[in-house]
Amino acid sequence: MREQEALKYLKTAIEFYEKRVPGHEGKGEKALLELLISLEAIKDDWWEHYCESNGGSLMSFQKVNECDWCGKRNEDR
Repeated sequence: MREQEALKYLKTAIEFYEKRVPGHEGKGEKALLELLISLEAIKDDWWEHYCESNGGSLMSFQKVNECDWCGKRNEDR
């Protein structure tokens, strides 16, 4: 059931994109795929941890940066 709902929402997003972005009729699926690929690449540049110094909140930083609250680094995980 969840897969069907997800596909429905993706189809709606594609249709919305194709209607709202001039010159992109029929190109929504390709645009969505390119967006997902770019988001996956960006995700690889970030790290996360639950920071006790910030009340146990999930914090996310680029891999080159340390946590603003506790100073923990990606290498420390």
